[in-house]
Amino acid sequence: MGGAEYQAKVLTEALVSSGKYRVTWICRYVSAGFLPSGYEIQQLAPPRIFGVANPFPNRYSTDFCRLIKLLRDVVKPDLIYQRVGCAYTGIAARYMRNSGCRMIWHVAREDDVTPEMLGLRPSNLIQSIVEKKFVEYGARHAGRIVVQTRVQQALLQRNHGRTDAVLIPNFHPSPVHAIEKDDIFTVAWVANFKFTKRPEEFVNLAARFSHRRDIRFVMVGAISPSDTFHMWLKERISAMPNVSYLGQLSQDEVNALLGRAHLFVNTSAVEGMPNTFIQAWVRKTPVLSLSVNPDDMLDGGGIGACVGNLAGLVDAVTRLAADREQLRKMGEASALFAREHFSVNNLNRLLELIGNELRLATSLDAPSN
Repeated sequence: MGGAEYQAKVLTEALVSSGKYRVTWICRYVSAGFLPSGYEIQQLAPPRIFGVANPFPNRYSTDFCRLIKLLRDVVKPDLIYQRVGCAYTGIAARYMRNSGCRMIWHVAREDDVTPEMLGLRPSNLIQSIVEKKFVEYGARHAGRIVVQTRVQQALLQRNHGRTDAVLIPNFHPSPVHAIEKDDIFTVAWVANFKFTKRPEEFVNLAARFSHRRDIRFVMVGAISPSDTFHMWLKERISAMPNVSYLGQLSQDEVNALLGRAHLFVNTSAVEGMPNTFIQAWVRKTPVLSLSVNPDDMLDGGGIGACVGNLAGLVDAVTRLAADREQLRKMGEASALFAREHFSVNNLNRLLELIGNELRLATSLDAPSN
């Protein structure tokens, strides 16, 4: 589960617990045996072409007709909430314009609202170009847009002329367990292994400390067996004595790790407002970022730093491993910052927006579900 999925999960649970709404989650993939609690799932299985599975299983532009039919004939929504930029953004916006229902699109990262397409590979180039066109249509026509940062707000205005985006930062509950740091200085990295996440940079960082037995590096995230580069990287990690690869963990297990870690490192080329930043901060764990610095939050050094290159990461880890008092102060400041900016108050703001949009939908004689 990535950050966007986690935020959608928390939102779904809040909608269900309110008892006010009938909630249907439309998605492509459902784990075998999974049973939703208090809401419905409509699975939009990947299409088959000439009797075989779609050769582009991670792209969604081929779902246009099937998704429109599902919305029109089965779900008949008053409101569509759609998170991240993908073909579904444009498809949902198209359905909204034709049906009269309401729609909220929630931006997940900067390239959702820019012309750039990151992480492209020759095998999915055409699908990526088509999907980007769907995203751009959705950015222009979605009824309401929610952004995570001021940067996303500015990019949306610059690239799509939208000046009406609502800024609602992400939200995370406070830790329920006491926070106790490991005895060995621990540096954590958490993300699914993708090219835009650049896990090899964290491995390069750990390699610079191969002579240190008092600093441990821990990596968490899923690796696709068909991804030959990252499977090779996994083999490299297994040969490094100071790096532990824990594979794919649950959110609770990730939170427990971040509670024990002393530093969290992000090496992504692009993000929105990373949930892992917030998960680390609420657990008194400062963040070191190679490139990502949403709304310049890491400037000033109080809760972490955006260092720009590998040498900067090496220097920051070296300094903070030697200065535990400074690290403790940064941890306390991180927790305070997270409570002030990323509490469940932001969830309540999103729920209020959803309620307002639904009232508009029903006042306009929209469908009744």
